[in-house]
This record gives sequence, structure tokens and C-alpha cells, in this order.
Amino acid sequence: MQEIYQQNNWLTGANPVGMSFNRFRSFSVAEVGYRFEDGNFGNVSLPASSNKYAVFGESYQTIGNVSLYGKIGYVNNRKQEVNWNGMTGDCWRGINLCDSVSGDQRSEQYQLSGAFSLPVSLRWLIGSRFDYLVDLNAKDIDPRNENQWMEWKITPGVGYECGSHRLGASIFYGNRKETVDYQNIGTHTTYPFFVSYPLGYFKTLPKGENIKWYYSAQEFGGFLQEEGVYGRFRLFQQIGGNLVRQNIVSDRIQNKKEGETDGWKLDYKGIGSLVSPLNCHEWSWKVLFDKSDSYDLLQQQEENMGTWHSSGKVLRSTFRINEYGLTYGYYRLYNEWNSRYSIVSGIDFKQTKSQLLFYPAEYTQTVRRFTAYSTFTRNFLLSNARIDLAIGAEYGKGGGTMIAEKQLQSGQNTPAIKLWQNMDRLEQEYNYLTEPRWALHLSLTYTYTASFTWFARLTAGYENASKNLFNSNKENISVQIGLFF
Repeated sequence: MQEIYQQNNWLTGANPVGMSFNRFRSFSVAEVGYRFEDGNFGNVSLPASSNKYAVFGESYQTIGNVSLYGKIGYVNNRKQEVNWNGMTGDCWRGINLCDSVSGDQRSEQYQLSGAFSLPVSLRWLIGSRFDYLVDLNAKDIDPRNENQWMEWKITPGVGYECGSHRLGASIFYGNRKETVDYQNIGTHTTYPFFVSYPLGYFKTLPKGENIKWYYSAQEFGGFLQEEGVYGRFRLFQQIGGNLVRQNIVSDRIQNKKEGETDGWKLDYKGIGSLVSPLNCHEWSWKVLFDKSDSYDLLQQQEENMGTWHSSGKVLRSTFRINEYGLTYGYYRLYNEWNSRYSIVSGIDFKQTKSQLLFYPAEYTQTVRRFTAYSTFTRNFLLSNARIDLAIGAEYGKGGGTMIAEKQLQSGQNTPAIKLWQNMDRLEQEYNYLTEPRWALHLSLTYTYTASFTWFARLTAGYENASKNLFNSNKENISVQIGLFF
């Protein structure tokens, strides 16, 4: 698949009309895989180990002048010893449900995608893409949480082609929902449920009650794409952004809301390549700005347990991400589609700032992390087979401030915060983001072609955080077997 995306950078973008620029008429892959991971560097909200099984099929087809794409996938993930994490992912920026009891979680994920692209005139193209994802997650012991995640996104796009230049524009609308159902099944012990805020703060929900919260988000955005060919140099660029609104409701009937989040994101990336018959140089870069503000709602309930009404909102927390990346790859070529060997190296720099506000006090955490990586791949072409051997290394180091307090207005005392703070959790997460870590990874892929093409891939990785006294190692191994047709 790597060669497919290298030949058409539009496939890495967010405009479905890019499928019309494929240089092949048909390509499909079916794959099954298994991945084992062990270690979490002491961050207990991540699994101590996990076993993931996956199967998927993906296909690009061209019928006449219509380009089609489809993908279907299934993932089964068994995670061990997880606590302080009752959510499916890290999408929700405001407040999350969780518990403090370690337990195993199992999840099933179903994915379905489809797209088309076709020219409507000599220069103009149109296309559209639809993505649908369902994720079901459950914890095996009390307190038990059952999560139902659903999201879908539709992306229409247009393209314009003029000589060696191509332009594109796409918009998208996405909708995601997650229902979190917490309850105690056993009769001997009633475990508490928590609502977690940024910077390790949390509050306890009433014991003896089952909790069911509804998270929802609507997202709207768009992208612009440009590609130009200047002799042997090809340049692809994409810039875009989105707006998102998140809502949390704890009682749908009485309309009791727990919070809102407003956010925006700006994303730019580019890919440049210089190709000759024997060599290929490729550069890629990215810039990302992400901001979200979360609010507590001022609500009042009607008499006799009536409906809740909102009269305003108070800014409770903010979150900022600035991310930059640069990658260079050199490929020594056998031919247009196969390389003898390649070296890909890059650097990433990420800054985050998380704030919690209880006026006039402001609590802030800042984190910065620098990562450098490099991978060498050697490819061997045989009469009807191919062997790819890759070895890579990575090193990352961070810094920042775990928590700092600031008075927004002098002369006023810090208010009494009606929340608990788990300093151990705060320190675990901060160390995970900032501690020095190095990693090695190795992969071996064998591809054989007869009446059809099949492949097998073995991948292993090791990561070490020498300053982490509790859990300094993380290992992973995975295997995939698949068919190209």
C-alpha cells in the first residue's frame, strides 16, 4: 500500500476526487492481523497489556471513467488492567466518566467506508466519501462500564485539472455520539464513579446510583488542495480546518446537561518529491493548531423535579495543541514501483497547554516534546517474490510544568474548589508526556506472486524509559497475512 500512496499524494488528503488521479485501474487488499502490546510506563489509564485482532478489506476500482473505493473492517481488542479511564477515546475534552478499580476491558470496532469520483467535463471532477464507525467497549468487573460509540462523516469534493496543475476543494460534516453506562452488578460492594477534569481533578458521583451519560459532537470543516508538477519535482499541499461543538447530557428526559465544549482546528501539510529513473527524494511537513474551550452550564430545575433550564455558562477549562513535523525520505529505485532501499528520517515537535479555571485562580500545565526518528528499509526482488526488511529507531524527550497556580486578580483569595485532586494520576500522565524514551522497531515482509499475490509481515518493537522506576519497558509484536488482487 505504501507504493500506492506514494504514486498519488491525493490519497493522503481529504478530497475524494483524488481517486481519479490513480495510475492504476484496480487494486484490492484483504488482510488479517494480530498485535500484542505489553507495558504502559506507569500510566494506569492505558492498558498494562492488550491483544488486538483485526480483519479488513480495501479496494480501489475504476469502471469506465468512474473511480470507486470501499473498505470494511473489524477489530477486537482485549485490554488488561485499565482504570481511571471509562471512555472509548480521548475525543471529549471537557469532563469524562471513570473509576479507580483496575479491570479488563474488551472492545469491538466495526468500520465501513465508501467513495466515488468522476469527471463531469474536460477539466472538472466531483466526488464524495462516506465513513461510518461503531465501537462497543465494556469492562468485565465492577464497577462496569458499557460504552457505545458511533460516528459518521460525509465528505463531498470538487476538483479542477489544467495541464500539470490540479486544484481541489472539499467540505465535510461529521457526527459522533458516545453513551457511557456505569453500574455495579455485584451485591457485596458498591464502588464509586468519578467525573474527571483536567489536571488530575475529579468529583465523586452519588453512590448506589447507576450512571448513564450521553456525549455528542457535531463537526463541520473544509480543505483546499493544490498539486503542481515542475519538471521532475512534484508538490502537493493541503490546508483546512474545522469547528466542533460537544455536549454532555446526564438526563435526556429532564434535559440536564453536564457541560459543553467549543473547539476549532487548523491543519496544513505538504509533500514534495523529486524523482529520477534511479532515485527519489521526498519531503513532507505538517503544522497543526488545535484549541478547545469547555464550559460548565448554569442550570436551574423547575419545581417538582421538572425540566432543567440553562441561564448561561462559565469557562471551566481550555486545551491547546501546537504540532510541527518534518520528514525526509531517500529511495534508491529498482523501477518506478519498487525501491532497492530507502532511508526515512524525521522530527516532530509538540506543545500542549491545559488550563483549569476557578476564578480568580487559574491552574496551568504546559508540556513540550521533541521526537526524532529514522527507518532504513532494504528490499530484495526475486523472480516472483519480494522481501522487505526494515529497522528503525526513535528518541523523544519532553519538558514543561506539571501544574502552576496564577491569580487572575490580585487581592482576592483562592476559592475553595469543590473537587478532589489525584496527584499520583497527574504525575503519571505528566511523566508519560515528558520523560525521555527511546525505541527500536523491526519488520520483515515477504510477498509472493503466482496466480495471485499474497504477503506475510512480522513486526516487533521495544521502547524504554530508563527514568521510569515502575514500568520502564514497552514491547509489541504483530503479524499480518493478506492478499493483493
